[in-house]
Amino acid sequence: MIGRLLLSLMAPVAIGAARAGDAAGGGAPAVTQETVTVREPADRLRADPTAFGTVIEAAQWADRITTLPDLLRGVVGVQVKSIGDTLSTVSIRGSTAEQVMVYLDGVPLNRAAGGAVNLADIPLAQVARIEVYRGMTPASLPQASIGGAIVITTRAPKGPASGDGWVSAGSYRSAEVSASYGEEKGRGGWRVAADGAGSDGDFPYLDPNGTPDDPTDDEVTARVNNDFRRGHALARGHWRAGETALGFELDAFRREQGVPGLDAVQSPTSRLETSRLLLSATAERPGLASGRLVLRGAVAWHDERDQFDGDGSGFFAQDSDNDLISTSLSGGGTLVAGTRHALNFLVSYRDETADLRDPSPAGGDVGLATRQVAGVTLEDQMVFAAGRIQVVPSLRHEATASDFDPGPAAGVVPGESDTSATTGRIGVKAELAPSWSLRANVGTYQRIPDFTEMFGMTGSVRGNPGLVPEQGTNADLGLAWEATGPLGAFHGLRIEGALFGTDADDLIVYQPTAFGLLIASNVSAARIRGVELSVQTGLGAHLSGALNAVRQEAIETGDSFRNGFPLPGRSDVEASTMLGGAFGRARFDWTFTYVGPNNVSTVANPDTELKARYLHDVSCRVILPHRLEATMQIHNLFDDHNVDLYRYPLPGRRYEARLAWAF
Repeated sequence: MIGRLLLSLMAPVAIGAARAGDAAGGGAPAVTQETVTVREPADRLRADPTAFGTVIEAAQWADRITTLPDLLRGVVGVQVKSIGDTLSTVSIRGSTAEQVMVYLDGVPLNRAAGGAVNLADIPLAQVARIEVYRGMTPASLPQASIGGAIVITTRAPKGPASGDGWVSAGSYRSAEVSASYGEEKGRGGWRVAADGAGSDGDFPYLDPNGTPDDPTDDEVTARVNNDFRRGHALARGHWRAGETALGFELDAFRREQGVPGLDAVQSPTSRLETSRLLLSATAERPGLASGRLVLRGAVAWHDERDQFDGDGSGFFAQDSDNDLISTSLSGGGTLVAGTRHALNFLVSYRDETADLRDPSPAGGDVGLATRQVAGVTLEDQMVFAAGRIQVVPSLRHEATASDFDPGPAAGVVPGESDTSATTGRIGVKAELAPSWSLRANVGTYQRIPDFTEMFGMTGSVRGNPGLVPEQGTNADLGLAWEATGPLGAFHGLRIEGALFGTDADDLIVYQPTAFGLLIASNVSAARIRGVELSVQTGLGAHLSGALNAVRQEAIETGDSFRNGFPLPGRSDVEASTMLGGAFGRARFDWTFTYVGPNNVSTVANPDTELKARYLHDVSCRVILPHRLEATMQIHNLFDDHNVDLYRYPLPGRRYEARLAWAF
C-alpha cells in the first residue's frame, strides 16, 4: 500500500514562487493576517495575507463564560449545529461539517472513520487562540478541504512560574473547574493543566409528541438522560537545543454522557463514552542559509475511542465500540528567495486505523479499516509594488490508499481504493490606498470519502469502494476599509465585505434501495453563493462593538428531481453582534446571535423546518482584590426555546457564575 502511495506522489508538481517579507534576518516572513479585533502575530507562518480569516485571542472571551461552539457561532461565515453541551459541529460558508478540517495544536482531528469533529470535545479552558480560515486552507496545514479550516492553539508555557484556576456553577446542576501551573526559564518551559465539567442537563422543553403541526398534544416536560461528565488534562513543554526549538505535548480527554434522543422520542438508557489521547512533538530550526531558510517538522500519535451502548429499541438499537488510531508525520519550511519571493513547502504522511466492533451479544468483530494519506504542498508568496501587491499561488498533491478487512459481523465484502489528486489555488491582496485593501482567491479542493461511505460498516448501510472524492471550486472577493485614526466617536473602525461562492461536484449521498438498504454514491452537485459583512469598532474610551452578517443561497444542481432544492441544515441568513464595556473594575458584555430558519430535509417541508433563533447573552466580570475575578452570566436571556440538529431540544434561559484566581 505504501508503495502505491510513493508511486502516485512521483507525479509532477509545479513549483510556484513565494513572498518575501521581513525574514532576511530571522528566517520567517512577516505576515498581516486580518482578524476580528486583533492582529495575527507577525511571526506566524500559517497566516496567509490573501486569506479571509478570523483570529480570536483568549482575551476576547475573558469577560464571558462561554464554550468553543458558542464563540464560533459569532464568527462571520460560520454555522454551528448543536445538541446542547455534548455535540456541536461547524460548517463554513455553506459547506458540510465533514468538509471543514479541525486542528488541535497542528494535529488534524478529522477521522477517516467518518463524521464531523465534535467541537464540544475541546474544552475552552486551556485554549489560547482560535483561527478560522474561510473557503481555503493554508499551505502550512497538511490537508486541504472544501470548507476551510479551524486551527486551535492551546496555552503554552510563558513567563515566570505562575498559575491560575477557577470554579463555576450554573443551572441544572452544572459545574466546571480548571487549574494550571507552569513556568518558562532558561532554555525551556513547561505547563500542566486540568479541567473538568458536568451537568444533569434536565432542562424543561416543549415536547410536540411527534406532531409538530398539531399543538393540541404538546406538553412541557423535562429532558431525561441528558447528563454528562468530562475530564481533560494537558501538558506542554519546550526546549531549545542550540538553535533548534523542540516542543512536546500530551492531551488527554474523556467524556461520559447520556444520549437522550429527539424532542418526541427520548431514550432513558442510551449512553456514550468518548476518550482521546494525543501525543505530539515538533522541531524548528531557523537561521539556515544565511538566515533565509527555516525548517520544521512534527510527529503526532492520536488515539480516539467511542463506545455506544444503545437501549435496544428504535433509533438507539445499534451498539458500537470503535478504536481509531492515527500517526502523522510532516516536514517542511520556508525559503526566502531574493527580495520578492519566499517558497513554503510541506511533505506530510498520515496512517489511520479503525478497529470496529459491535459489543452486543449478537455482534462481534465488524472489521479493520486502514488509510494512508501522503501529500506534497508548494506555495509561493510574492511581493510587488513595494509590498502593496501580494500574489500567493500554491499547489497540493495528495495520494490516498484505503483498505477494509471485514470481520464476521460486518456483512460487507472486502474493499480497497486508491485515489490521487492535484489541487491548486491563487490569492491576491492589493493595498489600494492607506485605508483600502482588496483580496481575492480562487482554488480547487477535494474531500476523500470516509470509511462508512466506502465500506458501509453498519447493518443498514452498504459502502461503495468505487467512490471518488468530492470536488469543489471556491472563489471569494472582498474589500476592506480601516480608519487610520480616530473618527469622531469611533476609536478605530474596520469594515469588510466579501462575496463568496462554491461549486461542488461528485457529492456523496446515501440512496435507498429496493431491499431497504442505503448505498453511498457520487450523484449530486451543489452551488453556494453568498455575501459577508463584518464591522469592528471601538466607541470612545470604554466601549467596543462588532457586527457580523451572512446572506447565502445553497442549492443542489445535480441531474435529479432535487435540482434547485435548498441544501439541508443551512440558514439563508445568520448574524451576530457584540457590545462590550469597561467601567472601573467592572466589565460588561452583551452578545446577540440570529440564526435564520432552515430545513433538516432535502425537500422543504414546514413540518421539518427549524424555526429562527434569537439568542441574547449578557455577562459581567468584576476585578476583585488579591488577583480574584468574579463573572456572572445569563445565557439565552429571553428564554428562546428551540431545536437544532435532528430536532434535538436546546436549553432555554440559564444562569452561571464563576470565581477565578491567578497566582
